[in-house]
Amino acid sequence: MIKFGYNTVAECMPLAQQAASEVSAIFPRPIKLEFEKVYWPYLLMNKKR
Repeated sequence: MIKFGYNTVAECMPLAQQAASEVSAIFPRPIKLEFEKVYWPYLLMNKKR
């Protein structure tokens, strides 16, 4: 998960696509990171131990 610090999905979508292309440029071919989804809202819960 990457947190870009923006409040709307519309602001985060282009940043996520750009991040995927920049990270893919670092890896040798045929490795390619693909942008899939933006989860909004995102809630993590943990079972009480």
